[in-house]
Amino acid sequence: MTKDKKGSSNSTKKPKKYLFDGIFVVVIFGLLFSLVYFVISDRDQDTPSRYKDSSGNDNINVGIDIGLWAPDFTVTDIDGKLFSLSDYKGKIVILDFMADYCSPCHQEMGELKRINEEYYNRNVRILSLGVSDAESPEQIRGNVKEAHGASWRFAAKTSTVASTYDVRLIPTIYILDEDGIIRYFTTTDDGGRGGMASYEVLKEQLELLL
Repeated sequence: MTKDKKGSSNSTKKPKKYLFDGIFVVVIFGLLFSLVYFVISDRDQDTPSRYKDSSGNDNINVGIDIGLWAPDFTVTDIDGKLFSLSDYKGKIVILDFMADYCSPCHQEMGELKRINEEYYNRNVRILSLGVSDAESPEQIRGNVKEAHGASWRFAAKTSTVASTYDVRLIPTIYILDEDGIIRYFTTTDDGGRGGMASYEVLKEQLELLL
């Protein structure tokens, strides 16, 4: 009788053990599933929408050469408003690296003004970035934007952005397509980066993207 009782007691304990083991397996499986989901989600976030073209292609590197995604940046314009290059995704963008002390930059303003008047309604936006940290927003506004009757966006003190884009000579122009991919930049006679762009050259490059 005693053995029977012990046997009966053992037989009633086994289901509890199996139940505990089952719960343990479910918890471990849940933790592993959560970890895999987190890794996959984090990998997807490594390629933000800023760096996917209109076809969803994310196999293009970020850089400053033709065919690469232009590096994103955030600066404050001369009116004190913060903006990023990524705000202009879906627009064709002309990046104009310039300065008030630069005579060719002033000469180029007339070319850019003609482009702005002709192409603004065709999805083209100009961003003029003052590269000298010694020139205030007020100086850029008065001596450049207002002096030339420019209506597009200007920013001052953008030397960090200029460095990112390897600007060594001003003016320097970059043209980005609607996906933010670099399609053109001005070059010097010896093949260096930078130099003025005429209305005709800018027009030709824009027409290739429209």
